[in-house]
Amino acid sequence: MKKILWVCLALLVIGLFGCSSYANQGKPDVKPKEVSADTVPAYVKAEAKRVSDLVRAAQNQNTFTILGVSDMHFLKGDAQIGNALQDMALGIKEVLAQTPVDYKIAFGDYIFRMKPGYENYQDGVVEMKSAADLLNTAFGQSGNQIRLTGNHDANSMQLDQGELKHYFTTHDIYGYVGKYNDKNAVTDSANPEGNYGYIDLPEKKLRIIYLNTSDFTDEGKPDVVPNPQDTNKNTTTTRIMGKRQVQWFIEALKLTGIKDPEAWSILTVSHIDLAQGALRRSMKGNAARILSEYVQKHKGTLSVKGTEIPYDYSGITPARVLPYIHGHNHSFPVNNFNVENGFKGVVRNDMVTIGLPNACPIRNGKGNTYEKNGGTAKSTSFSVIVIDMKSSVVKIFCYGAGFDRTIHFDNLKMKAGSSHIALHTGLKGKVSWKSKDKKVVKAEEGKIQPVAAGKTIVVAEDENGNCEYWAVTVD
Repeated sequence: MKKILWVCLALLVIGLFGCSSYANQGKPDVKPKEVSADTVPAYVKAEAKRVSDLVRAAQNQNTFTILGVSDMHFLKGDAQIGNALQDMALGIKEVLAQTPVDYKIAFGDYIFRMKPGYENYQDGVVEMKSAADLLNTAFGQSGNQIRLTGNHDANSMQLDQGELKHYFTTHDIYGYVGKYNDKNAVTDSANPEGNYGYIDLPEKKLRIIYLNTSDFTDEGKPDVVPNPQDTNKNTTTTRIMGKRQVQWFIEALKLTGIKDPEAWSILTVSHIDLAQGALRRSMKGNAARILSEYVQKHKGTLSVKGTEIPYDYSGITPARVLPYIHGHNHSFPVNNFNVENGFKGVVRNDMVTIGLPNACPIRNGKGNTYEKNGGTAKSTSFSVIVIDMKSSVVKIFCYGAGFDRTIHFDNLKMKAGSSHIALHTGLKGKVSWKSKDKKVVKAEEGKIQPVAAGKTIVVAEDENGNCEYWAVTVD
């Protein structure tokens, strides 16, 4: 009898452990820390206060403030990433408690790609849930926030000898990402889960347009993994805007129904840079062309996967287009919004693109000089972005690892062959100067000399990596 009792007890213990293990399958393996005065590390509090003080000093009645976090790249079982992202969540919550912020934006890539071209599907499920929980701690689960789709997020796949067995659908990604977006957002009625839309803020006279640059809603994913370098196929889910989204974006720029669009501004955000490198001819590049044609009040057609999509901005008064903000690059770039090499007849325009630093501690971009050190404020990085509409300046203050940025985004106009002008920087100490295109402008010790017609960025940088930028046009 005793033997039977012991056997039953053993089976009960095994059953309990077995049920427990089964119940935890697919759940996040790193939970966000509870936030209280006792659990927030002193280094998080100190850094949050430093950043908050700087932000409040830059804010005024003409500013619009965004707290932005990008490229978390949560990785199942990686303690370094998990701890850094928990610090990120606590730091964001501390900043939000001290600083008035208009919008919170997560710029995508919540998970980590381990294999070339795709993420393991089962791991992706765990990682997406974990990333969502961290952002829920930081942002809350509703309100004035936008969560964008990244290329890693859309590339979770289960493979069997090249065949796709299981993958994140558009509906799946919406459940992990898009469902948390501001309920006041206007989305595409023909594709409500596409995770693109716009939000109008009449008191600021501002429309925020958020795009999905990893959009495969037109055709779905293929049966096999395609060549990720083939940007003409709307199936790789990377660096893609679907035909339907392109059509929607063309119309969203028109500010239909707004009486004084010329008094408004448009802020465009997405994960991937719309005008990035050799991809300008891709469907993602089409979005850059649309913005350029809108500013110049042109009309024409776009060829998207064999379909000619018309646009006509010739009869409208365009709103002011603010600097375009994105994630993805990790290296915190500031560049001209340049699509002239991708589309015949489309010239450079006066817009500026701004990339954000990565929150993940082990995915720093090439050329970055900052280190991420666990157990310190520099274990991670996120940004508070203050856009001054009146002075045409963007100030970016980095929490943790990263550098502060000041960007003058209204182009400084010069004539080729004219005399130099002096620029005055707010940077302290030893400052170095450079021009991103010396054929257009030369820069030395605060003086810029126009050389030939074109557009470029002039950069002043201090010894700590903090930078100030000027967009310059030479006629």
